[in-house]
Amino acid sequence: MEESRHKKDWIEQNKKLARERALVILQVHGGALTAKEGAKLLGVSRKTYYEWEEKRLKAMTLALENHAAGRPLMPIDPEKETLREQIRESGFSFKSPIFDLKTVLI
Repeated sequence: MEESRHKKDWIEQNKKLARERALVILQVHGGALTAKEGAKLLGVSRKTYYEWEEKRLKAMTLALENHAAGRPLMPIDPEKETLREQIRESGFSFKSPIFDLKTVLI
């Protein structure tokens, strides 16, 4: 339980730090700060600052792309597919009298 609390605290701290970074990047992008000033505020080199700015641009571009409506497709689990195929090939059916709940309940 203690470990779970520490993990939640770490996640919250990480989110707060990410928001602070985003704010500085937006200030630089808006002209309120220079890249050098932004990097200094964040305690990183200008190179690292520009890498973060590039990540921001990529994430924003991805978030704004058109996506298919609805829930994303679930990845196919090869092991489950193999088992399904084996069940189909065996001719087994859950509708057999043994598993027919209507028969059991009547």
